Amino acid sequence: FLYFGNDSSRNRVMDRDIQWGDYTFQAGANVDSRIRYQIFEVAYEYAFLRAPSYEVAVGAGLHAGRLSTRLSGSATVTGTVGGAVSFQTQDNSVTAPLPVVGLRGGWVVAPQIYLDAQAQVFKFRVNDVDGHWTDVRIGGTWMFHEKLGVGVAYNRFFSRVDLDKTSFNGNLKFGYDGIQVFLTGTF
Repeated sequence: FLYFGNDSSRNRVMDRDIQWGDYTFQAGANVDSRIRYQIFEVAYEYAFLRAPSYEVAVGAGLHAGRLSTRLSGSATVTGTVGGAVSFQTQDNSVTAPLPVVGLRGGWVVAPQIYLDAQAQVFKFRVNDVDGHWTDVRIGGTWMFHEKLGVGVAYNRFFSRVDLDKTSFNGNLKFGYDGIQVFLTGTF
């Protein structure tokens, strides 16, 4: 089981009009944005290469990502006369459950220290939606107890979705990368 959460907020003066649902945030308006991304994953791994100091495994499971976005600022309401709203918050969110496949390798470098690397990929095309995501991670763990350990890793996640419809053509790119500190347990 894996959980990851990322929450970021920004403030910006818009250089062009932004249509967001029924609201239009005008160029020159001061807009606050918040993006929250959560990942929940349940997966099973099978080690097809195993020795006392290393193992290589394939994995499969279910990955659910939840993306929530919020814009706040001065906006006009589409379809109304003089529909200026002095301050408006507009939220949108989507939850996307997807299968996951991956490859992982682990190497014991000392009795209580091991290094690991993993890569997960997914590509899909449904009707007018074409997308993919990749998740690559490399790290090290110190098992301070027989069943518990702490670690540090570098993780890079990237996703892209292309949409080709008569009402909207465009793409969404989202990703993060950085250092993770974690607690791990075995059974």
